[in-house]
Amino acid sequence: MGKYALNRLIAVLPILFGVSIVIFLFLQLVPGDVAATLLGPRATAEKVAAIRAELGLDRPIHEQYWSWLTSMLQGDMGRSIALQVPVADLVLPKFLNTLILAGASLLIAIAIGLPLGILSAVRQYSFVDRISTVFAVIGAAAPTFWLALVLMYIFALELRWFPTSGMTSIRGDGGPLDLLHHLVLPAVATAAIPLAVITRLVRSSMLEVIRRDYITALRAKGMPQANVIYKHALRNALPPIVSITGLQAGFLLGGTLFTEVIFSWPGIGLQLYNAILARDVPVVQGAMLFIAFFFVLLNLLADIIVAYLNPKLRAH
Repeated sequence: MGKYALNRLIAVLPILFGVSIVIFLFLQLVPGDVAATLLGPRATAEKVAAIRAELGLDRPIHEQYWSWLTSMLQGDMGRSIALQVPVADLVLPKFLNTLILAGASLLIAIAIGLPLGILSAVRQYSFVDRISTVFAVIGAAAPTFWLALVLMYIFALELRWFPTSGMTSIRGDGGPLDLLHHLVLPAVATAAIPLAVITRLVRSSMLEVIRRDYITALRAKGMPQANVIYKHALRNALPPIVSITGLQAGFLLGGTLFTEVIFSWPGIGLQLYNAILARDVPVVQGAMLFIAFFFVLLNLLADIIVAYLNPKLRAH
């Protein structure tokens, strides 16, 4: 198991290297000049040239990338151009806030999607199965920003059950209950798509397993239905479920952007949005690299768990 994990970790390194190249080059292709944007419309050519030299923008692109990459590997993510603070000090607290939102969303998706998918598979073509299918299709098709606006309008503006923005109340104590009160609507809006994906995948995986001969044999021996489903069928259906759940967890880190902007949740998505508007390239690069790194890390963890559940994979 340790050898498999080490091989997967080594295989991830080229992926991270490629991601760093894509992130760096993508921002280089964005039209406009960062130096000119910072100085404003009245900037002179001399001042623009001076800022470009100070930021290293006048060097060849491969030198800029190498300097940026080596600094990243040393833990130096640069300084925010707009705020003049270290990018790491700006991004890390925001990323922790995003982890809270993404973690709550994933918890909702698993807590509802897993039992609903199992129930839909066990009672195929029943009323519960048809209803879950309809809600899964709607959840997968509904844009996150649209659902967030609908939830805000109904439960925050009309019913006034939940706050419209922020992570804590100005007059609140900032404790766990205050945080939970602000977390409900953003987490539900963000959980809709992964909930739909997990529900449908659990259903299809369970249907494939419960049709196998050994499940039929267990039922013929008189084993209780709960034991057949949860002790035997679910265990063999888990590998693809864990794999897709890992993907959804990774997508949530970047997928919270719309929710964070709409609900003013102080996460890395909102910080990335503001940095893009301000053309704060170091912050954009740092935030995108942070998201990409943890996306790859979560999928690596999911692969290791799948290999643990399916020993055949460890032999390859």
